[in-house]
Amino acid sequence: MNSKKSLTKKNDSDNGNAAIKAVIIAVFLGLAIFWLSIFLGFNKPHLWIMHQQYILIEMILSSVNAIVLVYLLSAYLEVYAAVKTRFTLGLIILSVGLLAHAITSNPLFYMHLGYMPMSGPFMFVPSIFTFIAVMALVYLSKQ
Repeated sequence: MNSKKSLTKKNDSDNGNAAIKAVIIAVFLGLAIFWLSIFLGFNKPHLWIMHQQYILIEMILSSVNAIVLVYLLSAYLEVYAAVKTRFTLGLIILSVGLLAHAITSNPLFYMHLGYMPMSGPFMFVPSIFTFIAVMALVYLSKQ
């Protein structure tokens, strides 16, 4: 009985350590992105031409991501049809969330709806889909 309590305490401390490490990594990544944005000149409003090039790059990357995610989603659906497991269902939810993020973050999508880059609901909608994908990963990691 005592060993179960110590094992539970050890798992709790491991989870706490993992959470602290995740926060530290997130802070360092945030600082790196901030300094990289300053280095690349994102803080200078007169660089509209560079901004248009970044939009083009985002269009290409989002489109390629969407194509790859459609392939992955179809592969996971085939696997799920053959073997219905929670893990495969989690991968399907993950793929759908990432696909929705790729579509809603694509400038072709939101410009077609009349929004400019980083304006309107498309400032946060892709993050909602990323949150869904991340929660699918959390669910899978707890299985």
